Amino acid sequence: MRRQSVFTGLGVLVSLSLVLGLSLLRPTSGSDQPAADPQGAARQTPSVASAPSVGRSSEPAQVPVAPCVPAHDRTQPMVIRAEPSVKSGVVATVAGTDSRLVRLDTRTMRGDGDWIQVRYDGRVGWADGALVTCRFTPVQAKQVIAVEVEEVLNALKARNMPALSKHVHPVKGLRFSPSVDIDPKRSVVLMAAQLPTSLEDAKPRRWGSEDGSGEPISSSFAEYYKRFIYDRDFASTPEKRFNEFGTKSTTRPNIWQVYPNAVVVEAHVPGTRPESEGMDWSSLVLVFKQHDSRWYLSALVHDQWMV
Repeated sequence: MRRQSVFTGLGVLVSLSLVLGLSLLRPTSGSDQPAADPQGAARQTPSVASAPSVGRSSEPAQVPVAPCVPAHDRTQPMVIRAEPSVKSGVVATVAGTDSRLVRLDTRTMRGDGDWIQVRYDGRVGWADGALVTCRFTPVQAKQVIAVEVEEVLNALKARNMPALSKHVHPVKGLRFSPSVDIDPKRSVVLMAAQLPTSLEDAKPRRWGSEDGSGEPISSSFAEYYKRFIYDRDFASTPEKRFNEFGTKSTTRPNIWQVYPNAVVVEAHVPGTRPESEGMDWSSLVLVFKQHDSRWYLSALVHDQWMV
């Protein structure tokens, strides 16, 4: 009897299991889709878009905006236009004392200079770059350009001109100045396409004038590079200043006059020779201009003690 009871109990359990299994496999009424898995959401692999990037915050980075004021010699209200053109319609007119004007972007037009995309009182438009100055604070400038600076300095240290060319402004090219007193009319400018083979180019160019004597600085690119671009290990120096430079310069800089809306970074190497009393310091100033939401290298400026 006991053996028969055991077999009977097992039969009941098997029957119940079959019934339960069939009920789980049976489609819901009015649908030809399988029943939803109550734990399916927990088992799904997150998509690339929803998964946070490795080493990055899941929150989007906040891009700083630069406050703008009319250029120093402007007394009339500034016009903001719908498009980057003097023929475009007027969006707003801004007085010089209004603090609600900020820069969003910049576009360099061939033959027509820079246009600054600005936001004013909830409206977005374009201002002539010659009429407005928009500048980051040192903290903002570092946040915006620090990675680009590292890449540029590493390319210069490695003498990797193809890598450097990828950072050069696509419209204005790259200006070279042996002094912080830039001569915008006579200084040498090379386009990105010219840089990859520049170190092999033996053709002499006039890069500027010697301090004191006024003699022309005439040399090949490689010779100029050794003396006025990477004469110190600027990539490794911890002294990098963002939008504040020329603290030791004996020459009055005009960089802000030539590039009023730029980000300017000074890589400074202090003097090391005791007999020079620290006057053998050297700086490389990197000037970046914005174009269609990206910052490009626009000038390499050398600075050192000058008599």
